[in-house]
Parts: sequence; structure tokens; C-alpha cells
Amino acid sequence: RIAAAHAVAPDQVVVGAGATDLIRVILSSVLRRGDTLVLPTPTFLLYRPGAEVQGANCAAIPLRAEDGFALPLPALAEAAAAPAARLTVVCAPNNPTGTVYSADDLAHLARRCAGLLLIDAAYAPFSGQDFTPLLAYDNVILLHTFSKFYALAGARVGYALAAPGVARELQKAVNDFPLS
Repeated sequence: RIAAAHAVAPDQVVVGAGATDLIRVILSSVLRRGDTLVLPTPTFLLYRPGAEVQGANCAAIPLRAEDGFALPLPALAEAAAAPAARLTVVCAPNNPTGTVYSADDLAHLARRCAGLLLIDAAYAPFSGQDFTPLLAYDNVILLHTFSKFYALAGARVGYALAAPGVARELQKAVNDFPLS
């Protein structure tokens, strides 16, 4: 039903015990010691420590209040293009600033990434944004949750959408029975 709601194939969906569980799944599946996680900062608090547990480095690109916390696209794209940059994360809208980023900017970033681009879309329904068309890029992962927009935090249901090959790799790290 998630696949049908997003008009993607079922083999593009990975379900987990909330978005936070899927963050763990993605970080542990993608990052290895010496790899780099690229992310704007400030952003959701679980990404940096999760990367450090994997032994990965973090390239934190600062968001500036004087710029309205706009996505620093040139600096972010440059860092994401580095060979060690296995994963770039952008919360869209950003958590905690609430800044809305355009799909065009995220598409530009997807084209520049040496590795995968994770778009944490936990708050996207509040902004009316649908990033599903960005799955045209095989290196994009979209992360969703039922916790925010649907107010089902206690149900602990999150899901990721990705190219079938990426989804297969992520599925290997999902717990056997991730949902109650």
C-alpha cells in the first residue's frame, strides 16, 4: 500500500520500526570506517552520532541564520562530490530550522553526490512537498514516517523509498520483525 501511495514498485519500499530505526539501518548499511557523511548543520540530531558509531567522518556544512538557513548548495555539493562522501543527508524541510528546500536544489545535489543522497522527508507533508520524482536518480533514498503528519508516533512505523538495488541492500539490515 505504501508503494501504491507513492506510485513506486513494492521492491522500492523498506519498512522499519520508525524513521529513527531506518536511520540506523541506512547508516550501518552505507558507512564504513573512514567514509564521510555530508550534512548541513544544524540538522536532526541522530545523524552525526550514528555516523561516528560506524567510524565515519562528518563533513558538516553550516547553515547560516543571516541567510535564512538556506541550503548552502555549492558547498554541500562540493563536499558531496568527494570520493569518500558515501552518504549525504538533507532533512527537507530541515529539522530543527523548518527551512523548506526546493526539489530542484535536491536534484542538483543528487547529480553531484559521489554516493547516496538521503532526503529525510519526515516533515515534507506539512510543506506540501513530494520528493518521489527524485527517485529517478538511483542514488536517492527518501525517508518517511507515520509519526509526524499522521500523528502515529507510538506505532513506530517508518519507511524508505529507493531504487530496487539500494532497497535490497537496506533490507538486509532491517530487523526480522520490525513492526508490532
